[in-house]
Amino acid sequence: MTGPAAELVLRAQGALRASGADAKWADGPPFHVTAAFLGETDASRLADLRACAAEAAAEAPPPAEAALEGLGAFPSWEAPKVLWAGVGRGGGDLTAAGRAIIRRLAAHGFPVEDRPFVPHATLGRLRSKRGLAALAAAAERWRAPEAWAGASFACGPVRLIASVLTPNGPIHTELS
Repeated sequence: MTGPAAELVLRAQGALRASGADAKWADGPPFHVTAAFLGETDASRLADLRACAAEAAAEAPPPAEAALEGLGAFPSWEAPKVLWAGVGRGGGDLTAAGRAIIRRLAAHGFPVEDRPFVPHATLGRLRSKRGLAALAAAAERWRAPEAWAGASFACGPVRLIASVLTPNGPIHTELS
């Protein structure tokens, strides 16, 4: 995602980063909404992955546009590991599209996580508990939906992205 949504993600990241929390912040823009993370996957399965995406898009196409709304934490604000911006408008359609992708992946024999799909853009991942009180205070403003007014973004086609982890953060490459 780019445009107004990405600009607000960068502003939120700046405010959260200023808290001094021990986090690795997501690089961007562009930012993205992940439907499923597969881990290491053999390149010979690329055709199967493309088929999953095509089948899922036919079953539940993503909306043309969506909007970010609010800040969340996985697994919870009491023990945050991942900070994310949730999707408000268009979120139901993105959830349906994400669930369709997950169903198709499972039907094709790919391992999928056994937890509900929540459409979101990852802002950062916490490495330790250092600075959590200051982070919680900085996050308060961004937890309100109003802080994300105008954070709309275009939803494009499903993309298959390879993610290679490096000491400086992940490198994303579009495969399909």
